[in-house]
Amino acid sequence: QETKLIKKFLISALLVISSLVTVNDDQLHIERAPQATVLIKTHLKHGFIEDEEADDRWSGSGFLVDRNKGWIMTNAHVAGYGHSSLRVKFENQANFTDATKIFLDSKHDVAIVEIDPKKIPEASTELKFDCDYSLNSPISIWC
Repeated sequence: QETKLIKKFLISALLVISSLVTVNDDQLHIERAPQATVLIKTHLKHGFIEDEEADDRWSGSGFLVDRNKGWIMTNAHVAGYGHSSLRVKFENQANFTDATKIFLDSKHDVAIVEIDPKKIPEASTELKFDCDYSLNSPISIWC
């Protein structure tokens, strides 16, 4: 009986500790989000059928997913389905940087745009994904 009580205590303690770690990890992601977020300005030059509702200019947001490659993930409707020019700006950055659309998935509304990695401010951080939960999603390309 004493052994069962000890096992229950240890299991309970592990569950409490693991939940605290998850809360701390979630809080850390929330605190880091502004350093990964970018403002994206899109100018549509030649639209596709998916762009029929869009004006010729709009803005949206995205986030840095690979600092070394200069990759930023956003929504496909933000990047534009047709030929468009893109500019991005990180928080506390004075000027916009030209970006290139390198991947677009209209079914999942996901796009990857690329900028020169040298233009990424030092304070900017990547947003990391938990690959355990991203299988069968566009995020799984990083896992």
